[in-house]
Formats: sequence, C-alpha cells, structure tokens
Amino acid sequence: MDFRSDNTASAHPLILESLSKANHGNSASYGNDESSLKLKGILAKFFDQELEYVLTSTGTAANCIALRSICSPFGTILTTQEAHLHNDEGQAPELLLSGAKLRTFSTPERKLDLVQAKAWVEKAIAMKPHAAKPCAVSITQSSEWGDVYSLQELRDIRSFCDQYNLLLHIDGARISNALVAQNLTAKEFINIAKPDVLSFGLTKNGALMAEAVILFNLNFSDSLVFCHKQVGQLMSKTRFYSSQFITMLKDDLWRDLAEQANDQASKLSKVFTDHSFELALKSKTNQVFVHLPSPVVDQLQAAGAKFYPWQGDIYRFVTSWMSRDEELVALKNVLGDR
Repeated sequence: MDFRSDNTASAHPLILESLSKANHGNSASYGNDESSLKLKGILAKFFDQELEYVLTSTGTAANCIALRSICSPFGTILTTQEAHLHNDEGQAPELLLSGAKLRTFSTPERKLDLVQAKAWVEKAIAMKPHAAKPCAVSITQSSEWGDVYSLQELRDIRSFCDQYNLLLHIDGARISNALVAQNLTAKEFINIAKPDVLSFGLTKNGALMAEAVILFNLNFSDSLVFCHKQVGQLMSKTRFYSSQFITMLKDDLWRDLAEQANDQASKLSKVFTDHSFELALKSKTNQVFVHLPSPVVDQLQAAGAKFYPWQGDIYRFVTSWMSRDEELVALKNVLGDR
C-alpha cells in the first residue's frame, strides 16, 4: 500500500527495454544521436507545432531552464502559492533565474487568481522601474492538488498574458494525467492553452528519467539552447533520455499508463468516501487529498500504508501506473476494521 508518490513507482518494462536497445554500440553525443534527432519530429507531430526542445534530468531543471530562457533577470513570474516552482524546488529558481522574482496569487481552489494578478500587474506597470517587470505566468497542469485548469480557465489565462504582453509557462510534470482527465490530445491542449514553453515530464508516468523543455515560441530558441548548456543540463549520452520519450509516445503508452493511475485514484477516492471520510477536493487526476483523524492515520500506517501528511488533517495519496486493485482492497479492509 504505497501511496507516497508516483515517483516511487518502477520504470515501465518497455522503458527498460528501450534503454537496453539504446545501449548497443557507439552513438553520437550531445543530442546528435539518431534517437534525439528523430525525437524532434515525433514531438512536433505529437503537439502539432513547430518547436525546439532540450532534455533535462529533473523537473526542477526543466522549469528553471524554461523560465530562464524566456524571462529577464529583472522580471517577475506570476504563479500560485502552491506551485512546485515556489515550494519544492529549493532556491533553484532564485539561483538560476539570476534575480527574477516569483510572486504568488492563488484562488481558494488553489489555482492562479487572475483578479489579484491583474491588479498587481497594473500596479507594477504604473510603478516602473520601481517594481520588477511583469514577465511571465507559470501554471501547473495538473496542479499540485490534483486539479486541472478547465479549458475556459486556460483560455482566460492566455488572454490575460496577451493583454499584458506576458509569456506563459506550463509545468507539465503530470501533464499526461491532466490530458487523460480532460480527454484531450496534446495537440488539442496546446491549441487551447497556447503556452510559450512547456515543461514536459514523463518520469512520474512510468519513465526512468524523462523530462524536457518544449519551446513553442521560437523567438527564444537561442536562449533555450545556451541556457541549457550554461546550467549544466546538456547531457552527453542523450540517446538514453530521448529513447524513453520515443517509447512513451509510441502507441500512446503515456496515455495507457496515465489512465491506469487516474482510474486507481478514482477508486481510491470512493474507498474513502464510502467510509465517510471527506475529500479535501474531488480528485480529477492521480492525487487524492483526504481529511483523516490521527487514530485512522496511525491505524493505516501500522498496517503498512505509506502516504504523506499535507496540510493540517489533510493527507495526500498518490497512485501510479503500478497501482492495483489489491492495494485498494487492503486499504479498504483496514478502514473497515475500525
């Protein structure tokens, strides 16, 4: 009963098979190998957009490179209080963005508050040069609380960016789960959200180490390439990274794995509500947040269940492509023994 994170799951067997195949013989390095060159066309077809891309080893690196590529050191990035970028990436943003500021604006639903953001942007413009220049917006899809921005919310955010000449970054560490939840293709999502740059993560969805920065605004192509090298993320043996993306995107493996994770989270939510526990919010992807009293927490942990405390009496349970009904049955049995 391991519900700590989708990061605790193993890599899918097809990923390991792809790495084994990539390990045969010699190959060009630094993105010039056959797999990495092939991947650009695969990504362009997947998103149905002209693009540039770079591979990174972590989601933190992807987020920071994405934003460093489009935002000046004297700029401000508007995000949410709950953003991984703001809470869980140490001082990496402050270090790698070379002085650019993060400002947070959250709704009660823990999404970007456009009313607050608009008020601050207008004030910052009026205070030029005393306030840091509004530069970009960063949102997470799916969010840190397992929610998704609706199609209209995505359109509204893009309109807000266009109104104030801001660039849009999307942290897509769990973008696969969001696409499945909204029954969207990557092409449909990009055509609606219209991000300038996307952090595209597949590690949480069954890859071993597969993170990328996907740049759609080609005005920043040189910035992306040089920034990637400057922060030490241009790996030499890129074929081991690109081969994972190729495998995940082939035959929609990414979708199959995300569907499994989301489906298990939906079942997990029902286990809790069937036992009269209140969800902090309705789960739409593979993260479940539930209010639990301390005695129940102790009972679950004593039975071997693994999960994280989140906020007050709210606990986070995360499912993955490896999650199975047997774990849910075991959890249900523990709750039934109270």
